[in-house]
Amino acid sequence: MSTPSPPGHRRTRLPPLNAIRAFEAAARHLSLASAADELGVTRAAVGQQVRQLEEVLGLQLFHRGPAGLSLTERGRGYAVAIAHAMGILVDATDTLSGVAAGQSLRIVAQPNFALKWLVPRLPAWQALHPELSLSLSAGSVRFDFGDQEADVAIVYGQEFSNVQSHRLFETRIVPLCSPRLAERLATVNDLQSTLMLRSRYLPQEWPTWLELAGVPLIDHRSGPIFDSTLLAVEAAKAGLGVALGQLPFVRTELERGELVVPFDVTIRQEMGWHLIYPSAARWVPKVAAFRDWILQEVRV
Repeated sequence: MSTPSPPGHRRTRLPPLNAIRAFEAAARHLSLASAADELGVTRAAVGQQVRQLEEVLGLQLFHRGPAGLSLTERGRGYAVAIAHAMGILVDATDTLSGVAAGQSLRIVAQPNFALKWLVPRLPAWQALHPELSLSLSAGSVRFDFGDQEADVAIVYGQEFSNVQSHRLFETRIVPLCSPRLAERLATVNDLQSTLMLRSRYLPQEWPTWLELAGVPLIDHRSGPIFDSTLLAVEAAKAGLGVALGQLPFVRTELERGELVVPFDVTIRQEMGWHLIYPSAARWVPKVAAFRDWILQEVRV
């Protein structure tokens, strides 16, 4: 997906801003009283503003019951969009007034991408944007921004709905082992007497690879199982057996000669690595800066 261009002027119906502020605070706290304390108004005023917003939109944003407030499905989606829209206003104001320093860019990335690709490049990012503090955490395969605890995420997959998505690169899966072990692997049939290291993250990759290599009857199920591809590859580097790893995450080990690819058989997958973030956040300066930077990095 290409980098978006700023929107032009557009006339549209806009609810009262006080009502939007009241809804955002109530949605974040799930409490009219807490929202009222934050905004410095009465609980009744917040309730009135939220009801006014619901009337303007023609839909219900909250379920109201004895246990308190809970967001409806459409209310939850609107709350995420409003929170990011308000973030845009805050960032734009900070940038204009020169107080953007001290902001934090919150990134969630899957562990193998974070450790093997992103972390080595973070010094270059920080040098370009010293005004932004950085928060990086490991996330799951699926990430939906529902908790609003991240600005951007880097995930593996094919299709992502309700978010802005930029494909970074595809993943190629190759066999990996230590140079010493590779000396004993003259043909793929030698894998019958070699431990094939398995990853819970890639449970179907060994059968797929063996089929491509023309030896589908070799039993791969006796090899040890690791919770992640990273652990399996580390075990292969130590000489335990042969693992399937993802390019380009092992490029450094290959260049150093710590790992080798014993057989020239590669799994090419349709899925790939994507940068994703809420569509409403695409104009936020720090998100746009990170998007432009990482898209440039994958082209290098």
